[in-house]
Amino acid sequence: MKTTVINKNIKPIILLAGIAFLSPLCYSQSSKEAKLDNADERDEVRIYRNPEERREAGFGTPLTDWLAVSGLFEIEKIYRDDRFTDNQTINHDEPRSHELQLGFEAVFSESLSAELIFEAEYQNQLKTNTEEAILKYDLDDWGVEVGYQDLPFGEYYSHFVTGPLLEFGETKSTALIIDYSINDYYEVFGYIFDGKTRQLGDNTDVGWGLGLEFANEDESIRAGVGYLSNLAESNELFLEDSNNIYINKVPAWNAYALLGFERFELTVEYISAIRSFAEFDSNQNKPSSYNFELAWFINNSTQLAFRVENTKEFSEQPEWQYGIAATWRINQHLSVSAEYLRADYKNGFVIDDDLELEKHRQYGLLMSFEF
Repeated sequence: MKTTVINKNIKPIILLAGIAFLSPLCYSQSSKEAKLDNADERDEVRIYRNPEERREAGFGTPLTDWLAVSGLFEIEKIYRDDRFTDNQTINHDEPRSHELQLGFEAVFSESLSAELIFEAEYQNQLKTNTEEAILKYDLDDWGVEVGYQDLPFGEYYSHFVTGPLLEFGETKSTALIIDYSINDYYEVFGYIFDGKTRQLGDNTDVGWGLGLEFANEDESIRAGVGYLSNLAESNELFLEDSNNIYINKVPAWNAYALLGFERFELTVEYISAIRSFAEFDSNQNKPSSYNFELAWFINNSTQLAFRVENTKEFSEQPEWQYGIAATWRINQHLSVSAEYLRADYKNGFVIDDDLELEKHRQYGLLMSFEF
């Protein structure tokens, strides 16, 4: 049994490793020129493909010589039906979600800048929060960021309304991040952050992480790997039921790659716990997931995307999920995205009332307005 699991997990690892190390070798001057010609077309279609691009959405309207503001307003609607082994169906018509994001960028000098991002979301009730507050300092090949922010663990690429299941690795905290550009293509970074979790009897916990990334000049080719000291620190809050107190730390690693080919873009990502959570059952204590997406830029305003993703030992999540999504940029400010996702659950997954969940289908619609 153990050998079978290793064989299944090793396939995405080998693929990611191959892309990460071979993509710099495949990068030539002729391919660079071809990708530069098509980069603008890809940018015209999509709003964003990972959380970082989402936070940077908007046009940066200058308020003063040193201060600019940008915004993103979204309306999202999700409909899902769960199907069980006894042919019973339960429908979930999620309330419509409205979200407003405002970002401020202040540039004090060539080296010193700051970013502040606020979010307000309404879904039955209004919630507001500070999404990001960072002070940045750049000097030659070195960069320093300090403040409340998303840690650079994973990219979470997606062309869909709904993000991939491997978003369980997303981690937000007050952190100090230091990066160094080895040359024009390679960057290494490390960070420490204030941990949310604690070991029994200890009142302090400092987390840390490392990463390495390759990117060509127009970022049509990117690949990287990363390490996080404790997966329990992620936004998934794995140990929330035990007051975020852990028995032992569970480190995690990730690898990702993006390849752009004229009107196509392939993104691949893998995230996995390195150890097992002692707090969980043996069949759901070492979560891992990979996500493959292929985007086709039909023209300057229309995009189709296809997804296949797989998860292991991630509580209450499907084993396989796949689907199709379309994005239409109506004009410079407005775009609409729609998706269909089909999920298959592992045999024996039982929810309330002893119902065994077999699969679900999900339909999503997103309207985005940038300003």
